[in-house]
This record gives sequence, structure tokens and C-alpha cells, in this order.
Amino acid sequence: MTGATARRVTGPSRKGSVQWFRYGRRTVSVEEILEVEAPRRLVYTVVQGIPVKDYRAEVTLTPTSSDGTLIRWAATWDSTVMGKLVCGKLQKVYVEVVNALIDAAEKGGASTT
Repeated sequence: MTGATARRVTGPSRKGSVQWFRYGRRTVSVEEILEVEAPRRLVYTVVQGIPVKDYRAEVTLTPTSSDGTLIRWAATWDSTVMGKLVCGKLQKVYVEVVNALIDAAEKGGASTT
């Protein structure tokens, strides 16, 4: 994993809970959980830590016929100049985080954001 780390939290994510996510050395985002349908769906918003407004994401996990899992991570945020500038960086972060979660799951110790 290049720079993303997930802080292990006590217990499952719950609606209204606030969690911290660190990426690299300096970036820490504060995320509020909006909806949870464990273990398949999580909706959250970033309330602090990235330079965009109105960030909202939905992560869904769907079992596949080949004993795998399809991960869908969809997010929206403002279309301001700053929002457009960070788009590429956020897409890179998504790939790195998903790959890190896959690695952790294959090793038997999946992390939670």
C-alpha cells in the first residue's frame, strides 16, 4: 500500500459515528457515517480534511459467482475549481485504498475506515 492507512475502530460502523482516515503523512479526513447496511453498504460524508465541499460517498460490496466480491466506491462532491483539481488525486486514493483492503482481506485482517 502506497500511503493509505485505515484506523481500526472498535465495533462496527454505525449511523452518526465519526471516523478518521489517514492518507500519507499529512492528510487526515474526518468522515461521518450516514447509512450502514452491514456488511454490504456504507454511505459517508467527509466533514473535514479534504479541500472539497459536499463530499458524499457510497461503498457497496456485492458477492460474485466466482467467490469474489465486487467493490463499488462512488463519490460526488462540488464542481468548484478546487473540486475539479482534486478529482484525479481522489481517484488515485480510491484505487490504493481498495487494493490495500483486498490485501488485508486476503491476509485475514481486513481494516475498517
